[in-house]
Amino acid sequence: MHAYFIRRLLLIIPTLLGVSMLLYAVIQFVPGGPVEQMRMAAAQQEGGRGVSSGSANSSLSEDQIDAYKELFGFDKPAWEGYLCWLGVLPRETNIKRVEFLDGAKELRTRLPKTRQPIRIVREGESVSFNAVDGSEIKGWEIAFERKIRKTKDDQGREGTLEKVYAKLHQKKFDGILQGSLGQSIFYSDSVTSIIASRLPATAWFGFWSFLLTYLISIPLGVVKALKHRSAFDTVTSGGIFVGYAVPAYALGALLVVFLSARLGWFPMGGLSSIQFRDFTFMEKVRDLISHSVLPLFCYVIGDFAFLTMMMKNQLLETLSADYVRTAVSKGVPFRRAVFGHAFRNAFVPIATNLGQFISLFVGGSFLLERIFDINGVALLGFEALLQRDYPLVIGVAMLGALLLVIGNIISDFITALVDPRISYR
Repeated sequence: MHAYFIRRLLLIIPTLLGVSMLLYAVIQFVPGGPVEQMRMAAAQQEGGRGVSSGSANSSLSEDQIDAYKELFGFDKPAWEGYLCWLGVLPRETNIKRVEFLDGAKELRTRLPKTRQPIRIVREGESVSFNAVDGSEIKGWEIAFERKIRKTKDDQGREGTLEKVYAKLHQKKFDGILQGSLGQSIFYSDSVTSIIASRLPATAWFGFWSFLLTYLISIPLGVVKALKHRSAFDTVTSGGIFVGYAVPAYALGALLVVFLSARLGWFPMGGLSSIQFRDFTFMEKVRDLISHSVLPLFCYVIGDFAFLTMMMKNQLLETLSADYVRTAVSKGVPFRRAVFGHAFRNAFVPIATNLGQFISLFVGGSFLLERIFDINGVALLGFEALLQRDYPLVIGVAMLGALLLVIGNIISDFITALVDPRISYR
């Protein structure tokens, strides 16, 4: 069994590699990327100042568009951009272009960040550089570039213009293998730090919904199985079916309107109050509970109904098995037959799905997070998709894929613990 789980852990690497390749490929072919978003934003700004839409479309120069493509990695072939994003190939950073005007053969400028004065010399189709003070320059590279730009004269006639540049840049390994998921386009911050800031809220509701779901559904399912067709079973089944049928987001909207907005029993949304840091310990506990009751109720109700009925049906089927009836007929107490024999076997199908709930810790529900104004990871991923923030979309998807793979391994492990007949090889 140990060898099996070691193999499963090692398979996480090729699985996530395949997921990353698929995500990156999809992003490359989806229309309306970040460069188009920048163009639209510039057009809206120009339009707000009374500029016509035709001129607004040209408000971004070709140099600016090239800079955006380099920032997002769209200036390279898809395979090269993927390897740079993965961290196998170095990516160019701190890029600075200097144009040779009027056939100049020598330029003087400063390096980005350090502001060190340098001299750039052009010789045909190659360029070189050195420090003005003669000191050594480390970590910088230079390349010769020739670009054809479109122009318009005063009469609107189009033409072309050749421009020659020296491109200063540094190369750095900065990808997933180095622990970096890239930089968010919309937030202008690292994807890792943005997800980390949203993770506590989603993990809070994911943990408690997981705990409450199993603490309620399993005992209730056992009681319903033991009291099958009784008044208790009938009444609880009606409530369970209603809870399963009502969408969680619709129920959440009703609870916010009636219990929060009209009656004022609970806060309108969020994870905590604005004055949370100034509260005492007990006040913080009460504040967290008051903000968590309604969202947790909506998180729990759907899975709670499904698990309760699964537990009941599995236990009923196990109680009717021959080995349970034989044990009771031989004098084994009914309680021992239920909890010592039947319950363990009935719990196996539930144990197979137990590890999948780890995805709730980051998955959540973007609809519930939107309704209850919770700044969680699910809502972050949804907003990133609408904003075409592709580095953030891939980061959230990769985190979800990682937890899903780990959840499958945990499910196998729990199933092996519950049922000793299962042997993984």
